[in-house]
Amino acid sequence: MMDDEILEALVDAKVESKLRELLAPFVALLAGDNSASDWVNADEACKRLDIPAQRFCMKTYLRGLLRLGKEVRDRRSPGRKKPRYQFHVPSCEKRLNTDPSKRRGV
Repeated sequence: MMDDEILEALVDAKVESKLRELLAPFVALLAGDNSASDWVNADEACKRLDIPAQRFCMKTYLRGLLRLGKEVRDRRSPGRKKPRYQFHVPSCEKRLNTDPSKRRGV
């Protein structure tokens, strides 16, 4: 009986955590915070950054100009090998407009 209660509590906590994660962008939009919409997929990021091709966005990430955890995040589904990158447009603009001699790797 005790194991069932513990298992049920763990499942409830995981469900609540996942629900909070899924609802966070909507709550932020309702509160007037539009930073949740700043994270976009590569094709939308290219449009907002006036970059002609999605491939260029990926090249800037792969060459280290845009950094994972700063301007880029990986939103792949658990168990998937293929990454699904999202770009934070304001951070990308700031990084791309920074003088190359003043950029640091990390």
